[in-house]
Parts: sequence; structure tokens; C-alpha cells
Amino acid sequence: MTALDLLTTLVGRSLVVSDGRDRYRLLDTLRAFARSRLADGAHGLDLGLAERRLAAWIRTVVIACDPYSHGPLPDAWPRVRLDLPSIRAALEWAFGPEGDRPTGARIVGALAGTLALSGEFAEASRWLTLAAGVDSDDETMATVLRGVAVVDLYQGRFDEALRAAERAHEHATRTGVEELVASCAITFGSAAWGLGELGRSSALLRDAAATFDRVGDVRGRGFALARLARTLSDLADPDAVETATAAVDDLEASQDDWVGVVALDHLAYALLATGDHRAAAVRAEQAITLAERIGSFSGHLGALSLLGRIRLAEGDLGAARDVQQRVVTAALRVRNLGAVTDGLDGLADVFIAAGQHALAAMAAGAADSMRRRSGVVVTRRRATRAEARLALLGAELGPEALDDRLRAGRSLTPLDALALAPS
Repeated sequence: MTALDLLTTLVGRSLVVSDGRDRYRLLDTLRAFARSRLADGAHGLDLGLAERRLAAWIRTVVIACDPYSHGPLPDAWPRVRLDLPSIRAALEWAFGPEGDRPTGARIVGALAGTLALSGEFAEASRWLTLAAGVDSDDETMATVLRGVAVVDLYQGRFDEALRAAERAHEHATRTGVEELVASCAITFGSAAWGLGELGRSSALLRDAAATFDRVGDVRGRGFALARLARTLSDLADPDAVETATAAVDDLEASQDDWVGVVALDHLAYALLATGDHRAAAVRAEQAITLAERIGSFSGHLGALSLLGRIRLAEGDLGAARDVQQRVVTAALRVRNLGAVTDGLDGLADVFIAAGQHALAAMAAGAADSMRRRSGVVVTRRRATRAEARLALLGAELGPEALDDRLRAGRSLTPLDALALAPS
């Protein structure tokens, strides 16, 4: 009898469940029973050995599926989601009293990017905190610190992201593995972009793209080019759109939809900077649709926030308001407070465009309160926008009225601030 015949028989006897494709699992009751037998040492079975083997297998799986690694990732994302219960079990063992902490740290380093893109920030932070405390080799520490930086990046904590990314890059450089160095350079360059260090960002991302091009890694090159295009947009570089288009082409060729969302988002960002609002909206909507289909929560949130800016630039205030409300609501669900702050700032801009300056000041106050509580960094771009926003509101309302409205806004919860917008 083949393994498939045996599994088919077990499914027929309701001992094993099939997902209809190529995945099988024990019923929960049988899983618990089997684990108890292992723990009892029945028939010479060893629970510790089984847990160690599971962790070793999970290590192989997640490294192969690491979105911030190099090389193709066929069907990686669905596989990780299906294996999450086993991954969590392996990590609980690895960081437990009888576990293997270096193995756990390596799993976390490879898993962090997936959790960040899925919006699982609390879980990612929990595992990363444990992993960062392990005395590991340079390769493992590079991936763990890269993971710390990625989680911080997606929540707008650019200062922390830059520190972690720089350390990750140092560890990666010591390994001599140029693909790992390039991977960490993407995160490093992204953090530098967030803090407005555009020259540094451009240099790091160009180096990463060149490395991936030299080793023939189309997917890695596409990821680096996508991030580079965003930096070039802020530098007003005329090559930004072409660079972003090349990134989209690379990621379509490598069939990586998850990072493809990022590339589409950054192409929309570059098009918005040129004033081509229609083309920017098309690309942002493509990114949103793709992110929704594959379950990339962070990709969806980023593209949605960008679409709100595009609708505002088009003068479609109703659509812009609706999009910013969706951003805040979605970000609250996963406690991405950086995105909540961005959504509230975006809502303030919509109110300004509508001539509702008192409401704009209250929304800006709510955003400021959230920013202070969450530790979200005020980047140069954000600071410039905030200064322009407050200057305009001060001219319209007067200093005293502006202070009153800002103070009132700081007492609002994000949901209270959303209620300011007329339906």
C-alpha cells in the first residue's frame, strides 16, 4: 500500500482530514491523543525527539518561504499560512526549557517578513524579542534584526527600523553571503527613505539591485528596484516611473504576487509624483485588488492609503474621505498605529480641501495624540506636510481657535475622529 493509499483509507475512516488538494491533517482529538502518547513514552516514542524533528523541518520550510530572502518563492505564502499551527508549535518548543533557541531564532528571522506583510505585528514582535536575545551566528542575527526592522517599518517607527536594519546589514556583511547583504540593504535603504535620508537610501538600494542583477536573481532585483523607485520619486528623479515599471515586470516574471503588491504601490506613488493621477489610481487599485486576493494586509493598507492621496489630488473629496476612513478602520483592527495616524492626517487634508477647517484641526489633533502615544516617528516628509497643514489652518481659524480645535481633537479616539466626517 502506498502512502497515498494509506492516507485515503484514513480519510475514509474519518481519522485524517484532507483539504481537497495535497494537504492532510489529523483530527484535533487524535492529534491530542497522539501527543499524550508521545509524552508518556509509549512504545519507546520520544516527544522531545519528535519536537526537535518538527522544528528542524519547519526551519527548512520557512527559510524557503522567506519573503525577504533571495530567489523564487513558488506557492510560499499559502504554504506558510497552512503551516502556521505547526510553526507556532515548533517555536513554543524551541524557546521552551527543553528547546533549541538558535533554531527558534533562525525560524523567526525567516518568518518575520511573512507576519509583517500579513499584519501580524504583535505575534511577530513577540517572537522577534525572544529571537533577538539568543546568542546566534551572523546569518541568523542578520535575519532576526532584518525582521525587527521590517516590523518597525510597516508601523512607521523609522528610527528603530534604521537602527535594526543597520545592525542587520553589518551581520550580513560579516557572513560574506552577498544575497543576504543585498536583502538587508533593501530593508536598510527603506528605513533611510523613511527618515528622509534619500541619498543614503538610493545608494543602498542601487547596490542591492546591482547585486541581485549580477547573481541572476530577478525577484530580488525587482524588490530592490521597487524600493528604489519610491526613493527616486521623492528625489524628483525622472527615472522613477521607469524604475518602478521594471520592478513590476521583474516581479510578474518571478510570479511573486506578495512583493508584486509593493511594486504596484510604488509605481502608483511614482505616477502620482508626476501628476498622472489617472494612471496612479489604476495602479493603486491593482495593488489593492491583488493584496486582497492573496491576503497581504500590510500591502492592502499601504496601497489604500496611497489611493486616498490620489483621490484627494483628483479633487474627488467623497472618495478620498471614504478611503481614509477605510484606512483607519482597517489599521485599528491590527493595531497598526502608524497607519491609523496616516489615515487621520489624510482625513484632515480632506477636511481642508472641503473648507471644513475646524474639523480638519480636530482630525489633526487626533492624529497628533495617536502619534505621541504610539511612538510613530515624525519623518521629514510628515513634518513638512504637518507644518503646511497647521500654517493653513492657523491662517483660516486664527491661533486661538486652532489651539482650541487641536486640543479638542487630542481628546478624541480614532473612531471619534471618524465620526466627524459627514456620511
